Amino acid sequence: MTANAAPLNEHELARSALVVAPHPDDESLGCGGTILRKRGLAATVTIAFLTDGSHSHERQVGPADMRVRRRAEALRAAAALDVPASDVGFFDIE
Repeated sequence: MTANAAPLNEHELARSALVVAPHPDDESLGCGGTILRKRGLAATVTIAFLTDGSHSHERQVGPADMRVRRRAEALRAAAALDVPASDVGFFDIE
């Protein structure tokens, strides 16, 4: 089955967007290029992280430390995508 997808035009890219990421890094891997293109046109992009990432490497790092690391990584990734920290939200679901 072939999707009928078409590239976003400049008007569509300039519209604001909410990116819902189940885990920290899903926003970058899933649509980082689109986020950069939207921000390049001054669109507001808000990122919402649902989980806190605290259990991603339980054998190597405890959940409390991993939660802090994942939040810091998410904020650095958002900054690299030109999304200000004020436009990043954390639901902190364990």
